[in-house]
Amino acid sequence: MPTMKGGELVTEFLVKENIPYVFGICGHGNVGILDALHQAQDQITLISPRHEQTAGHMADAYFRVRHEPVATLTSCGPGSANLIMSLANALADSSAFLAITANVPTQQFNRGPFQELNRHNQADFPSLVRPVVKRSFQAYRVEMLPLMLRQATTTMLSGRPGPVNLDIPFNLFQEEANVEVPNSGAASISQRSGASPEDVSTVADLH
Repeated sequence: MPTMKGGELVTEFLVKENIPYVFGICGHGNVGILDALHQAQDQITLISPRHEQTAGHMADAYFRVRHEPVATLTSCGPGSANLIMSLANALADSSAFLAITANVPTQQFNRGPFQELNRHNQADFPSLVRPVVKRSFQAYRVEMLPLMLRQATTTMLSGRPGPVNLDIPFNLFQEEANVEVPNSGAASISQRSGASPEDVSTVADLH
């Protein structure tokens, strides 16, 4: 099993899932993944708008037009909080994208650094975003990322599509672990049922 940094794992998974774009703002919280995205720039493109909410609306619009998901990338604290409106809009209209949010480093949980939300729980951004996503995942170790990445993509596309949040403390982007890029969860995605065109034509011809 290869040794990989968390940022490399996330990037390689996005490439494996044929996600062509990451829309987001580069900041201190997510700088650890930027090298991996740069090294894969011939396979995935990072586009930085002027505001995180714009990044979310871009991802939402892409799914509405192409019916294929992309990802967003935001830094910790208020940077990720700026996604809330675009996530709510996407959830209301069944539009899917993967919102990757950075958080404070795990070794500084409960110390209030980098605009940490810690009044009720350490690194508590998932509580803020949970009402406007199908599910929020938060990793504490690089070894947790493979399963979460697969579950996140399966969740956002299964049944009624919608945005999903993957919250990653920013030390995980650079920490290494013996992990493998997970297989796609596409095989386990449950699609909404619908009649075949032939059956619809048959029913339409009934008198």
